[in-house]
Amino acid sequence: MVDGRWGDALREARVRAGLTQDEVAHRAGVSVRTVRHIERGHVEPRKDTLTRLCRVLGYDPAAVAGSDPSASRLPYEIRLLGPLAVLRAGVTVAMPLKQRVLLGLLAVQPDRIVSHDEIADALWSGDAPRGYQHLVYTYVARLRRIVTPGDGHWISTVRGGYVLSSRAMPLDLRRFEDDSARAGSMAAADPAGALDAYGRALRRWQGRLLEDLPALWQHPAVVRVALRHIDVAIDFADLALSLGQPARVIEPLTIASHADPLHEALQARVMLGLAGSGRRAAALRLYEDLRVRLRAELGVEPGEELAHARETVLAGQRSAESEQPPDRRAEDSSPLRRDSVPCCHGDPAACAPPFRITAPLPVTAREADADAPAPGPPGARDAGVDTVSTGRALPGSAAVRGPGAAQLDAVPAQGAGNDAERDRAVRATDADPSCGPHGDR
Repeated sequence: MVDGRWGDALREARVRAGLTQDEVAHRAGVSVRTVRHIERGHVEPRKDTLTRLCRVLGYDPAAVAGSDPSASRLPYEIRLLGPLAVLRAGVTVAMPLKQRVLLGLLAVQPDRIVSHDEIADALWSGDAPRGYQHLVYTYVARLRRIVTPGDGHWISTVRGGYVLSSRAMPLDLRRFEDDSARAGSMAAADPAGALDAYGRALRRWQGRLLEDLPALWQHPAVVRVALRHIDVAIDFADLALSLGQPARVIEPLTIASHADPLHEALQARVMLGLAGSGRRAAALRLYEDLRVRLRAELGVEPGEELAHARETVLAGQRSAESEQPPDRRAEDSSPLRRDSVPCCHGDPAACAPPFRITAPLPVTAREADADAPAPGPPGARDAGVDTVSTGRALPGSAAVRGPGAAQLDAVPAQGAGNDAERDRAVRATDADPSCGPHGDR
């Protein structure tokens, strides 16, 4: 049997160099068929052919052609925190589905014995064929041939099952556990350092645990790791919020919610992170979406943590509104004086405008004597401009003011010498039998 490790090493070097098999064959002076057979492990390359290929690919010939086979072996890494992936020098190693399920089951509980029966349940969903022990042995042997780290046996055979060694095979799961434990121990003495350690742990997650192997999602070991992920994410969120860094919460907690999108404590902290980052509308939309799903899928209302998060978001919104400038708030709250709106229909109530008037309307001299001066900035009484809540002048606002307004505008608003002229203008307005400030006379 031909050892295919030379082909694996050359194929990975070719991929890193960004070359096709045709380009490598042309530059090395060999046939494309030769390159293809070497990469597939069908033939053992001759020394001169191997040297030419290594020179083209920038690969050290001594590392490939040396007498020590382990010199050609490149470092491996197994990633579980998302889709299952086996990387060899950064390049994904392909393998059949049965080997992927077997590897995922062993790697999610490293350094622990996984029995033959447990493996059979995962491989055949509880309907294992007769003589399955021999098949399990075959699948393990094939997995060992596909993944061959240079630092020893990484899957050990023990009585009744198999054990994957986390010391012989790097696992992102083990690194996540180490970073999380370190963060927990630092939280009291060094909150900022603990937050960074939590962040490193959570950045290792790229999606749901073993995302592409749904056959393992309900396995107790997978469920336990997924719950651990949520616990770490909540601890991280509480620490980030207490340190005034809400923006850091959103992405890690959104990834953590993949396995349990209705986890209320988790989603409550996502809401707080969104609101603290200035995205209150998104936080309230998230709450409404969760409320609909909880009703539809579980028949329950949002719990205390979600309700409290919603009240916190709303309280922050009310606080932001109360911090408007005082003059803006006074303008927005100016009362509408309906009797100050000139009307020609005999019923002042029928003349209420369909919009909110925020600037005072002009008043006559007689009304000025009877009532207190209208509120508003200097000159607003005589300006004759009606506005809505936006503070902009309304087109056609003179139609709301009445026919006598033009005469009043013609009289200067300032100076003691203008009183007589203004009284004459007022009397002329009052003499009009068709209209006045209080309807038909």
